[in-house]
Amino acid sequence: MHILTLGLNHRTAPVAVRERVALGGERLAAALAAARAETREAVVLATCNRTEIYAVTAHVESGLKALRRVLAAQAGADERRERDALEPYLYEYADAGAVRHLLRVAAGLDSLVVGEPQILGQVRDAYDAALAAGTTGPILSQLLRTALSAGKEARTVTEIARGAASISHAAVELARAECALHGRGLRGRAVLVLGAGRMAELAVTALLGHGARVTIVNRTAGRAAALAAQLGGAPAAATRPYEELPEALADCDIVLASTGAPEPIVTSELLGPVLARRDGRPLLLLDIAVPRDIDPAVGALPGVRLCNIDDLQETVAAGLAARSAEVGKVEALLSRHAADFWDWHRARVVVPTIAALREKAETIRAAELAKALGRLGHLDERDRNAVAALSVAIANKLLHEPMTRLKHPSDGSDYAEAAVELFGLPRAERGGEGAGGEHSAA
Repeated sequence: MHILTLGLNHRTAPVAVRERVALGGERLAAALAAARAETREAVVLATCNRTEIYAVTAHVESGLKALRRVLAAQAGADERRERDALEPYLYEYADAGAVRHLLRVAAGLDSLVVGEPQILGQVRDAYDAALAAGTTGPILSQLLRTALSAGKEARTVTEIARGAASISHAAVELARAECALHGRGLRGRAVLVLGAGRMAELAVTALLGHGARVTIVNRTAGRAAALAAQLGGAPAAATRPYEELPEALADCDIVLASTGAPEPIVTSELLGPVLARRDGRPLLLLDIAVPRDIDPAVGALPGVRLCNIDDLQETVAAGLAARSAEVGKVEALLSRHAADFWDWHRARVVVPTIAALREKAETIRAAELAKALGRLGHLDERDRNAVAALSVAIANKLLHEPMTRLKHPSDGSDYAEAAVELFGLPRAERGGEGAGGEHSAA
């Protein structure tokens, strides 16, 4: 069995492509089901900056081809031309590469903001979703547990997370830099935050810390009120009903959008009339949602400055220097966790094969010894024991080299597969890929 990864992220694909394969809710469930139909095990990791499928398959090339079909279908790429257009943005890893990639993701080394804390929770959510859907199994379950343990240790024993900002903090820093160009920072600025999830919470906290006047608008008023109450204090965030969004847009200086809406909320049709009521006051729009909350066409309206999540790269790079020295320490830590995983994986494959080979050899030895002793009835007890000892010695000598090869740390798994074929041993895992394959218990 091989471990595969196929996906795209902020390094390989612009937000316009990432939002096509942004998965959540029913789309995530559909992607999990589709991936599992093609593989032995499947887990989907979907965040604002990445969509990745992790899978266990019998063959690398056919497995990757199947995962490409699944991802293309989620992007609505039904035609061959559309599927080909998606290809340049994809990356793929197999076995050691796939394991290393997931561990780096969980540790925050592959994030837009290196060391950011949210990704570890998102990896845990991906694992929980796969468990609930019944699409994971023993191999990916062990790998995900290893990744979560490695990510937690990286943040505990190294300084990779010291001062590590989130995407929300990076957006606030960008807003502060933009405001500084006009003579003052965020203090006293009216900021409208669209959304009431974790990203919005981090943004509101940072904005209040800079002295901004924050108003939260969310489709579900109760969640906006709960967030404002949770962050209560002085200064405190205010809330407005979603129906008053045009009025809130007219009153603010900055908009920070971070909702889970599948379609843009702020469009040219909505914002055009609002701008006429602003008397030429400039409006800064920061869209950190994927799919985007603000229609890109809005950026062409007069007096509007629109930034999306991809525009945070320069702001993020400025904060990386303080943590870059820790990357090497984290990489060493991850190598240890990867080695532990592969030790587990080899033992899982090799140990049953070794046991089966010993059992088969012993069954044959005992049966042949019994037949031989039946024809040697004249032997006394001492001689019969000598013949039995000889049979054991011959069996052990014959098994010594195969057993040594099977226990080899790098080749054991391949030798185990060969031993199963050569000696007709029972397989530890049964069932093929596709809809008819067995689901392994987690």
